[in-house]
Amino acid sequence: MLRDEKTKVVEELKQAVQDHDVVIFTDIHGMKVAQMNAVRSGVRQAGGRFKVYKRRLAIRSLEELGIEGAEDKIEGSTGYCFLGEDVSAGAKALVDCKKGAPNFTLKGGLLRGEVLDAEGVDRLAKMPSVEVLQAQVVGGFASPLYGLAYALSGLLRGLVTVIDGYRRSVDEGSQET
Repeated sequence: MLRDEKTKVVEELKQAVQDHDVVIFTDIHGMKVAQMNAVRSGVRQAGGRFKVYKRRLAIRSLEELGIEGAEDKIEGSTGYCFLGEDVSAGAKALVDCKKGAPNFTLKGGLLRGEVLDAEGVDRLAKMPSVEVLQAQVVGGFASPLYGLAYALSGLLRGLVTVIDGYRRSVDEGSQET
């Protein structure tokens, strides 16, 4: 690889790390092409991107970004998964890929420039998706409003009952005269 090509790869990787909140490092040693394609497809469906870079170029990119402590996470054949907005969906896709490829392991990653270990990546995978979190927030707002509407409807129902009772008593009083 020529020096200009290496510089382009380093810049590409730096840009990808800056553009994504989460980057997950995976061990791809011994994986078959079909397994790699399944990983790429799963990550792509979850809104992410999966790519393999040379270790030396990756180390140089991370050093230029000021990220330290990730060198041991990218030992050997490493795949880089850049996750989109729904981080938990991408992490879950990687965990699912582990089931179909015994050689595929999660080494660690980066969360907004901070180094994660493999356990941290597993915790990301267990987080609820963006849609679930949004539904929980909406439900949290809607629940008290629903309770208020129910209470007000009960008060109105009681008021209608009192008015109806009064109307009946007036009607009975006017029929007696």
